Amino acid sequence: MSIAASALSPVPASAGLWRLAWTRLKREPVGLVSLAVVALYVLLMAASAAGLVAGDWSREAGVSYAPPTFQGPDTVLPGSAAAPASASAPAAEDLGIPDPLADALAAIGKELAGETTAETKAATLPLGGDKWGRDVLKKAVKGTETSMVVGLAAAALAVLLGTFFGAQAGYLGGRVDDFFNWLYSVFTAIPYLLLVLAIAAVLNQKGVATVILILGLTGWTGTFRLVRAEYLRHKVREYVLAADAIGASPARRITPTSSRT
Repeated sequence: MSIAASALSPVPASAGLWRLAWTRLKREPVGLVSLAVVALYVLLMAASAAGLVAGDWSREAGVSYAPPTFQGPDTVLPGSAAAPASASAPAAEDLGIPDPLADALAAIGKELAGETTAETKAATLPLGGDKWGRDVLKKAVKGTETSMVVGLAAAALAVLLGTFFGAQAGYLGGRVDDFFNWLYSVFTAIPYLLLVLAIAAVLNQKGVATVILILGLTGWTGTFRLVRAEYLRHKVREYVLAADAIGASPARRITPTSSRT
């Protein structure tokens, strides 16, 4: 009776790969801190893409080459080009010479004063400003967004290509394996910089999408080598042969699934 009850009891499922990886990660304090830093950068990237942070990064918020706030505004030294003229220099009116452009210059001065008042620029910025007075901190945040988009998208494309090519070469073997090995040898024989320049010349396009495509097309070789080796090792295992015996399709056998015991 006990044997029958044990046979009818549900078989507990083993932990999946993601759960095992998370369990191991929780034991590593450095890994958790690194994960928190990555999550912070991802949130910053999302906020920047949504316009919540550094949405006006291209606005001229400060004066040209504005110093950082902790340093304070630049002081004008006496005798410099920005210093006011000496009081000892007499004006033209003081000499009794009429100035025919006085009215026009006064009107221009009022207009310029009105524009300056309407568009007041900060003397300092949190991390300083560039030549056009743009905030360096906001530019760094916007640059972080672009860098992370390019890095993550290029890495995802490279992993996708390397995994697909490695799975096909390792499992199918034969001429398919020979073709992908030849392609791998071609990509690794050419110096990386020359390969990037060659693909950039063929695409002849500019933009973030082009950079992602170039990095993805040139970065799949390492993933291909690892995935191909794993498929060569596992395709002769008992569970793969058993799946073949029960009539599982090649796509089902190639696609990894969570194991159950």
